[in-house]
Amino acid sequence: MTCSSVVNTNLSYTKCDDLQEGGLYAPNGITCKNAWSTTQSSYWSTIAFCQAFLNSNNTYIQAYYDCNTSQTRFTWSNGVWGTTNDKMDIKKNLRCYY
Repeated sequence: MTCSSVVNTNLSYTKCDDLQEGGLYAPNGITCKNAWSTTQSSYWSTIAFCQAFLNSNNTYIQAYYDCNTSQTRFTWSNGVWGTTNDKMDIKKNLRCYY
């Protein structure tokens, strides 16, 4: 997993900008928003990912969904990476709350 930048706040969240795995963005499985949202993707467990990534029991995320329907996306399910062609939008930035 790569981020173009990472922001760690003292008591709130860690934000990953331009979240990618193997050069692929994450699917969001919802319609285009171009906005921050707490809606979970049906293609990957964002909360479980944040919990594993931060070694935390958090249950709250915010994701920035960007309009882009032309790319293969990465998936992460039960700790395993994969891909999908959901033809929806991408989850570009992610805030994992503590």
